[in-house]
Order: sequence, then C-alpha cells, then structure tokens
Amino acid sequence: MENKDLFEEEGDSNKEDDNDLVMLGLTSLLRIRYLEQRSYHVAKSKDWYNYILPKYEDCRFKKIIRMNSINFQKIVSLLITHPIFQNNSNHLQVSVELQLAIFLRRIGSKEDIFGLYYEIGWPGLIHDTKVYKN
Repeated sequence: MENKDLFEEEGDSNKEDDNDLVMLGLTSLLRIRYLEQRSYHVAKSKDWYNYILPKYEDCRFKKIIRMNSINFQKIVSLLITHPIFQNNSNHLQVSVELQLAIFLRRIGSKEDIFGLYYEIGWPGLIHDTKVYKN
C-alpha cells in the first residue's frame, strides 16, 4: 500500500508540474500579441477609414470593401442625396462613405456585426471609451 501511495503522489506531482508548464506557456504567449509580423493595417477606427483605406491600392481596397474605389465613390454620390442620409436633428450622423464602407465590409465578411463595430470603432462602444475617451 505504501508503494501505491508513493505512485499516486508522484502522479499528482507530475500533473501539477504539467499544469505549471501549461500555465507558464500560456503566460508567455500572453506577452506576445502577434505570432507573426503583420504587413497591413488593421481596421480599428474611423481614422483607419479616413487615413489608411484611401491610400490602399485598388486591389487591396477591393479585398476589403468588395468593389473598386471608383465604383464605391459612384455609389456614395448616388446615396448622399437620398433623404435617409439627411439628418435634421442635433445628433451627428456618420458619413455616408463610412456607413457604406461598414455595410460592404459587413456583407463581405464572415465576422459578426459586433466584431466589425469593434474593428471600425463605432461611437459609444466600450472600446471607443477606453481608447479614444469619447
């Protein structure tokens, strides 16, 4: 019986050692944000839309928005005069361009809508209040 107790204790300590190794590995992974270097900008805010997206070449723009930039601007010019985009209240409305970009990005993505809001930085989200202090 003593031998059995010894083996159980030894097995328990091995499990604890394994758990410690796993925790150590996970802790070290937490220190690394990305495993590979990113070669592109990640959509995180309206600033991304305003300053980064327009600088993309047409191929990359098309991958994100699912149409080329010329057609995107044509659609914006048609939508901008529609009454739904006219705002008579004191609350500012997001630009037609940004609304269209979010819509096109959403229908071209498998990501859920809240993940997309987090990416773009929709006003009022917790992400915005922490980072941008709206």
